[in-house]
Order: sequence, then structure tokens, then C-alpha cells
Amino acid sequence: MKKQTLTVLLGCWLSAALFFTPVLEAQTSGAVKPPVAAQQKVETAAAAQAETRGAENDAAISINGASAAEMAAALNGIGLKKAQAIVDYREQNGAFTQIEQLKEVQGIGNAIIERNRDKLKL
Repeated sequence: MKKQTLTVLLGCWLSAALFFTPVLEAQTSGAVKPPVAAQQKVETAAAAQAETRGAENDAAISINGASAAEMAAALNGIGLKKAQAIVDYREQNGAFTQIEQLKEVQGIGNAIIERNRDKLKL
């Protein structure tokens, strides 16, 4: 029994040594470096491109000049119905003088204004 256990343990140890030896040699010799730095560069470049595209797509929209369709497409939480309510309010009461005046439009509250603040302009 002891001989069989020793043989199994020796076989497991030998298998592990054969499996990990190339990995350890590559890491200690410097021949193969983990691609972490290269991956970080790729991720950084991709994030910069996405940010640039996001800035182009998320240009500020004028609540005094945009159509209902433009507002609905550009603003989060604003559908065509709420956007049309903004346009109707603007036509009845004149141009907005402050972004916060949007609260006077039915269905528009603080949450929607804060969610879109960086996209709104007069």
C-alpha cells in the first residue's frame, strides 16, 4: 500500500513539475512577458476613442431651438411626448432663460434635468 501511494504522489509531483516548468522558465528568463502592459495600452486607446465618439454624439442640445425629435433622440428619459411638451411650453411662454425652468414642464423633474445637465444648453 505504501509503495502505491508513494508512486501516485511521485507521479502527481512529476506531472505538476512538467506542467509548470515552461511557465516558470519563461517568466524568469524574460523571454515571454505577460501582455498586461500591451493590453492596458489597447484598452486606454479604445477608451479614448469611445470618449471622443461620445463627445461628438453627446453635443449639447438647445432647449430653445431643438425640435421635439432632436430632444427625444439626444436626452435620457425624454421621449417624444415629453419633448413635444417642452416645445409646446416654449411656444406658449417664450424662450427658456434658465435650464431649471424645464421643471415647469409637466413630466420634467429634477432627476431628468440632472441626468441631462451636461447635454442641455439654452
